[in-house]
Amino acid sequence: MNFDGRDIAAMAPARVFGDLQRRPGSNAVSFLSRTGSCVSVNLFDIDENLETSIFRSSEIAMGYPGTFGAHAWVENGASLVAVTRDGRLVELNLGTCGIIPLVQGEALGQVASSASGKFLVASGNDRKILLGATNVDDTWNFRSIFEGESGEADHFVADPTISTALGAVAFRFWHDSTMPWYQSRIKIVDFAGNVLRDIGGEHEMVSQPRFSRDGTKLAYISSADGFLTPMILDDPLAGTPSSLGDGKFDYGDVDLGFGQASFCWSDDDAGIYAQRRENGFGRLVYFEIANPRVPIQVAKGFFDAPTSVGSSLIGIRAGARTPTHIAVIDTASHQPSARFARRRIATGHFLAAELAYLSEPEIHRTLTPSIKSGNAGFAPSEIVSRLYRTSHPEAVGTLVMVHGGPTGQTEVRFNHRIAYYTSIGIDVLVPDFRGSSGHGVEFFRALIGGWGVVDLGDVRCAIEQLRQNGTLGSKVITMGGSAGGYLSLLAAQDPRMAIDGAIAVSPVIDLNATAERTHRFEASYTDILVGERPKFEQERARRSPSFDPGSLRCPILVIQGSRDDVVPAEIASNFIDATLAAGKVAKYLLLEGEGHSWKFESSLALETSAIVNFLRDDCNWAL
Repeated sequence: MNFDGRDIAAMAPARVFGDLQRRPGSNAVSFLSRTGSCVSVNLFDIDENLETSIFRSSEIAMGYPGTFGAHAWVENGASLVAVTRDGRLVELNLGTCGIIPLVQGEALGQVASSASGKFLVASGNDRKILLGATNVDDTWNFRSIFEGESGEADHFVADPTISTALGAVAFRFWHDSTMPWYQSRIKIVDFAGNVLRDIGGEHEMVSQPRFSRDGTKLAYISSADGFLTPMILDDPLAGTPSSLGDGKFDYGDVDLGFGQASFCWSDDDAGIYAQRRENGFGRLVYFEIANPRVPIQVAKGFFDAPTSVGSSLIGIRAGARTPTHIAVIDTASHQPSARFARRRIATGHFLAAELAYLSEPEIHRTLTPSIKSGNAGFAPSEIVSRLYRTSHPEAVGTLVMVHGGPTGQTEVRFNHRIAYYTSIGIDVLVPDFRGSSGHGVEFFRALIGGWGVVDLGDVRCAIEQLRQNGTLGSKVITMGGSAGGYLSLLAAQDPRMAIDGAIAVSPVIDLNATAERTHRFEASYTDILVGERPKFEQERARRSPSFDPGSLRCPILVIQGSRDDVVPAEIASNFIDATLAAGKVAKYLLLEGEGHSWKFESSLALETSAIVNFLRDDCNWAL
């Protein structure tokens, strides 16, 4: 798919990075690199300035970009273990490139090793914690040390970390009835499985437990002060946590509970490198624990999965005009005036390093009025939107890109879809409606009970006010995926929303059907965001695009994967049939073999072709 000399396939990442791990006993770090369906374990030696691929297999699991917990070093860096796509724990033989089974039948999610590599800890079946140690014959023995409270099995566990100094394991814990960003805890158990401490309070999110390298301290992210803030426990078993934040920014994100990596300990355990969110932009800062209130800026842009090795910091970096790559930062000096030298060691794109035709997004703020839905009222708020302007002399129109989640955010990282649409003459507006992450706890909790009402009102207000002040023109399309697709379809049905069309990718269409058929992790999501079943069943039906297909006020395009286990394809197909029967303009693209997101390279081209044709032929945009 090529328009105006731009090829979206060339803008998409050629490989995706994640799971940075320090190799014990060396100045080297390993990371996973996924190209197509194959994952390779790559090693970068800082002293030699050399990247090598040490193992490659289609069996190795890899989570979301930038996350960690899929592989770990053991035996002082002499061997690797990894989680496979089907949940087995295996040893990777670096000499023969063979895979040796270690743990099977547990559907493992994550694995981590102690600093020396003598112990392993893993999460199994999302419910139990397994501890591994070597036997006298150097084989691994794993046993379960935690399987829930009072024999109940209504919980998740994730993000295990291990301290041999304390003989303890820390991990994240939450119940099925909530989402981890609304309420979660960190549990510390000893190697015998006894619970030593339970960290977190009511309505508090805690995440990313990390023992220091010497194992005597624990750092984690907490929402206790109203923002997602790094906390330090000098005594993990009995001490009082101290905050490193300033109460103004989030230093992490709401996440799926599995593997987020937004901060790390420095190599000498004297401080924390943390990624700060500033209205969607990223910034890497250093907190010296002895003087935590004066963070030192290290780098702009997002720096995922930071890993400290000696006087170097390695992580996955990206920005609006900076395609994703792995960077090494020299952190020898921590003076406030220091300039930190940086070099890139691996790139995820075939594109040039910086794209001259792209620009940093503009920040726009709009005020939203109070909103009433049934017996519930929602107070006024201020929302932030980021506008990516095309380099063309005049924009064809504005694509309002609404993020999924719905508790999420489209951060200012390199985004190949945004890059493509701005390159062909389209402005892209990204609103952070209430419920979005990155603006503190009160803001992302403001969507509770108001999904499909509050967020829709915020997007409508942003469009209206930015049109009134001349920021946006008359031509506007909404577009989103999953929960963003849901919101985009609601916008097409809203009589107060003046838009030319709506694009929905893998959209939530029927809230009741989604609540019944989605995976266990999100089974209670609609109960929280709309209302508990069965009392609010009719309300969830009224807030669903499927409730009244004939109310559409503009053309729509729905793009759906045939093997989507979150939003089954027949729901989308039935909705399109009902829409056409009502005499509305509706286009439908079914991508065979795809799930809730795309894994085949051809699907991106098919998606983009369908969208451009829809904008030109059905919405009368001059493309």
